[in-house]
Amino acid sequence: MRYRCAILIALLLALAPAAPSAAPSRGQRIRARLGRIHARIGDHVLRLGGRIIPLLTKDRSGQALHTHGAGGKDIQLGKLVGKGFFGAVYHLAAPHPLVPASHAGEPLIVKTAHAPRYRPLRRLARWLMRKQAGTDPPLDIATKRLQLELQTYRFLESRASRIAAAPSYPKDTAWRRGALPVAPILATANTNAGPVLLKPFIRGESPKQIIKRYGKLTPEMRRSLREIYDFVQAAGEAIHVAKSSGLAPIKEQRGGEALSLDARPHNLMWITKPEVLRSLGLSRPSFILVELDQAVGNIPQYLKARTPFADYVKEVERAN
Repeated sequence: MRYRCAILIALLLALAPAAPSAAPSRGQRIRARLGRIHARIGDHVLRLGGRIIPLLTKDRSGQALHTHGAGGKDIQLGKLVGKGFFGAVYHLAAPHPLVPASHAGEPLIVKTAHAPRYRPLRRLARWLMRKQAGTDPPLDIATKRLQLELQTYRFLESRASRIAAAPSYPKDTAWRRGALPVAPILATANTNAGPVLLKPFIRGESPKQIIKRYGKLTPEMRRSLREIYDFVQAAGEAIHVAKSSGLAPIKEQRGGEALSLDARPHNLMWITKPEVLRSLGLSRPSFILVELDQAVGNIPQYLKARTPFADYVKEVERAN
């Protein structure tokens, strides 16, 4: 009789509804903490490099870039908008036939790869990349990074409808369902300065500017940030990839890792200006991703298993 009771109790326990999920284990908390430290170190490296590298690289303001296979029309660079870790951004100074008619007349920017500024660095770059004397090549890693941005954008653009069908995809988004919440790449060209990307000139506020003005995110901003967060989750549900270093094209792999997108605060921009909203196809003020990048090493930093939405909000509000 005693054994029958024990078996009956075991069966009841097995068939009972599952208890709510327990708090994260110590190991999960440690991994999440390490992931946040990794992201913070990456941000500091990018910030430091963003200060040093521009001093060592060329300013091409006012130059004409000679295109190959674009009707022979040069791309005229205007004033420098800014320099980053791998490249520089300039205003497009004159209309170009590569620009789609839907964006004609809008302010646009040209993104180029960095080229060394000083003669010893140019000589070193030519020697490392085996270029002829007298040439002025962009840095090889900067060119690859620009090509990777284009490849990632096209990869995800072709799979946008699959992402929109994922369970976590947000409802009633500011962007059109099946589109991407990112500053679009309108055109690309090969030039004497390497590959270049043409994109809309996005005027908005970074998380750092928002926190400086408001102290925290407004309810409207939190709603939009949730849409971006859910989009990142949906991309991870819809696309599985082979592990990547972050400097190689994304490769889908059945049974691979969930795709992890770079949703760090520095990659977010808050858009409110009506003309910019129209250009990006947004129905209301919204956050967008400045670039559509895979996380380095595909580390799942912003997937919900590692970073719940509440923690993501805290990270954005700590942006500096």
